[in-house]
This record gives sequence, structure tokens and C-alpha cells, in this order.
Amino acid sequence: MSLKAVLHEVKEARNGVHAHLFDKHLTTRAAAVNVGFVADAMYLFLETKNARNLMKLLFERGEVSGAEYRRWLRGQEPLSW
Repeated sequence: MSLKAVLHEVKEARNGVHAHLFDKHLTTRAAAVNVGFVADAMYLFLETKNARNLMKLLFERGEVSGAEYRRWLRGQEPLSW
């Protein structure tokens, strides 16, 4: 699954969280779970994207060999639910 597709799914989940749900009388466990999910997912996906960009840059600069780069890529978990 591409990072773009995963980020779309996160956006869809985010759409379930609205400001009016944060009124202390209306906040539910489901709203809190949605907020936690979106925050955790965005952090994970951005961290993964940054790691991939860094390794690609290091490879392009010649600071990481082709073998090291390919070994690193093989060890990456696919982004999936």
C-alpha cells in the first residue's frame, strides 16, 4: 500500500473527529480513541516517510552503498493496516 493511500485512510479517520466533540459533556470514549489513532498514525507515517527520504538521500550522495540501501529496503515493513 502506498504512503499516499495510507494517509488518505488517516484523513478519513480524522474526519470522524470534530471540535464539538470536545465539549466536556459530549466527549465520548470513541472520540478519544479517534483522536489518539489519528495522532499516532500521523506520527508513524511521517516518521516512516522521513526515514525513507533520509536513506534515499544518503544513497544518492554515496554515503550508503547500494547493498546497504537494498538491505535496508528489504527490512522495511510495508505500510498496511
